[in-house]
Amino acid sequence: MFWGCMSAEGIGYGCKIEGKMDADIYISILEEELLGTLEYYRLPKERTIFQQDGASIHTAKRVGNWLDQNGIVVLEWPACSPDLNPIENLWAYLKRKLDAYDRVPEGMLELWECVEKEWNAIPKKVCASLYKGMEKRMQAVIKVKGGHMTY
Repeated sequence: MFWGCMSAEGIGYGCKIEGKMDADIYISILEEELLGTLEYYRLPKERTIFQQDGASIHTAKRVGNWLDQNGIVVLEWPACSPDLNPIENLWAYLKRKLDAYDRVPEGMLELWECVEKEWNAIPKKVCASLYKGMEKRMQAVIKVKGGHMTY
């Protein structure tokens, strides 16, 4: 499993997750990767709105307490709304890059090297474009009253 974050400034830190993720592992990822990304881009926590889905790990009380204690505002997120989450489009972009390889990686180590290489090569303009398109995506969801849309 891979965890990564992004901002309109570009991709954030990402990390490979070995085994099963729980709230404690997620908090350690937030401490290292999320806070590291904010520091790298010099994004003030008080002006940052963090978006995550409603996975039980993300909504665990310990995670919520950590986010509150660290001054991270979390965007309230409707259930089943991947159309609005720009990182879903970033995952699709990454998958297309990996699918373009001439041969399938031999083993997990080689796969991880490819993922890491392609993640780090994502241009800032890709992330900026995904954020710029948020308003249009939200308008499309409103137009279909939260129903299915082809975007």
